[in-house]
Amino acid sequence: MITYKPFWHYCIDKGITKTYLHEEVGLSWPTISKLREDEYVKLQVLERICLKLKVTLNDIVEIQKGLGD
Repeated sequence: MITYKPFWHYCIDKGITKTYLHEEVGLSWPTISKLREDEYVKLQVLERICLKLKVTLNDIVEIQKGLGD
């Protein structure tokens, strides 16, 4: 299972708000909600986040083993 918890921890540490993500990074409100709920988002969205915030995928995404794995 993919989780974006590292992304939200990064945002909190850096003082990045959802409004900033929407206005400056260019994320739609539904995409921000998907990230919040650990739902699927396109790789292009993750790329945009990484380029704008100058982070890597490892900084914002974590793979967790599920119960069936």
